[in-house]
Amino acid sequence: MNQQNAHNKQQLFAAISSQNMQSVKEVLNKVESTLVTELLNEVLLQVDHINFVWFLEEYAGKERYQEAVADVSVVMSQQLIKGGFKAGSDFSLHPDGRLFMSKQANKYLVNNFPKKEDYTEISVVSKEQPSSMQILEKTLGVPFFDNLSKLAGNRLATMDNATASIYVLWLMQGISSRHPEIEKDFCDWFMFDVCGERLSALASVEIEGIEFNGSVVFEDLLRALGETNVSIIKETDLSIEHLRLLDQVWTGENMRVSELIALLEQEAEETDK
Repeated sequence: MNQQNAHNKQQLFAAISSQNMQSVKEVLNKVESTLVTELLNEVLLQVDHINFVWFLEEYAGKERYQEAVADVSVVMSQQLIKGGFKAGSDFSLHPDGRLFMSKQANKYLVNNFPKKEDYTEISVVSKEQPSSMQILEKTLGVPFFDNLSKLAGNRLATMDNATASIYVLWLMQGISSRHPEIEKDFCDWFMFDVCGERLSALASVEIEGIEFNGSVVFEDLLRALGETNVSIIKETDLSIEHLRLLDQVWTGENMRVSELIALLEQEAEETDK
């Protein structure tokens, strides 16, 4: 996934969340026609119920909306809201009628939702870490994504929206490029779990011309990989061992980390001669 695709997803989320159909059409017009449906499906998983309903009524028409949600009971969403859960961050409705939610929301619903036959056709799916990411974590030998979620959340809390938006793009693009097999699962998980309610602001902010120190991305990735005593202020602070660790999970847009390692090792050999 390149940076433009990630930005299109963020912009579409922001447009739907602000109920701006003109902006929605502008974003979709930039996307290849064969990719529009896939983009909509991914973004509609993230929006809250009110904006989901608005989009289908405005974009697809009220009749198609009524068909799409015929088997979905809004009682479930109302129950979660009464329990203090927030649409878009704790749970969201899928266009096919499934309700995606956090483990806490799922547990609450199981314990408090009325057991009636009318609701048996509604599918409830707990928002757990996707299996593709679990497999990668097992290979790495550390709870990489759990660690990254906490580290990135703390980092974003210290950043303005423009800087945070670039940080998110660096992480999503680098990890997805290194492990394309988890691209969709990872990006959806990261936007839902880490960005949460702030995603709309991150998607709509202007980032052109903003200076960004990518060293913070490398530091957080290394810490997520288990390197607790690490401080990366500038790229020259990265050792070859650091780069070998980064190569397990991240790659640059123009050069793979492994290629950079090879160059540095070659330079070291020539210096020693």
